[in-house]
Amino acid sequence: LYWHTNRKEEAHKLFDRALKEKVTMQSAFSNKGNIFFLTDNIKAAIKAYKKADKIGKKSEITLYNLALAFLTIGKQKSAMKYLDEVLLLSPDRLEVLIMQAQLSSENKLFEKAELFYRKILELSPGHRKAMKQLITLFEKQGRFKEAIQIVESYLSDFPQDREYTLRLPDLYR
Repeated sequence: LYWHTNRKEEAHKLFDRALKEKVTMQSAFSNKGNIFFLTDNIKAAIKAYKKADKIGKKSEITLYNLALAFLTIGKQKSAMKYLDEVLLLSPDRLEVLIMQAQLSSENKLFEKAELFYRKILELSPGHRKAMKQLITLFEKQGRFKEAIQIVESYLSDFPQDREYTLRLPDLYR
């Protein structure tokens, strides 16, 4: 309540008091992490989220927040580790698959990126960004036949798509 009424100092004090009392509630540490995150104290947020992660069963939200915090400070590999944990709990979580696909691609983990893009397309067949990224990934690797298959499959479902109708001939190299 303090946080939502813009009484941030009081919110911090209340959480600090609760945490000093040896609170073992996962949500208390997770919420404290959220407060730190929202006030740009990312290292403290990570510390709080890690404490929350050690209490009770794995929390998808806490793991996701840990990943976001690590991304905020540029630690992509750590973020990917926690996103993998989220996917163990919820393998079809689309936004996490998208993040993992992009991070894997950026880190030149092309096989892993391909798996994520394929899973995204399996869950959401018309996902243009995932399809576009998968085609680009194949092009970078010189896998033009596979890029063509993806485009042709997409055009069979969306024949009116002018962009990919025009792009298809470029893939026949």
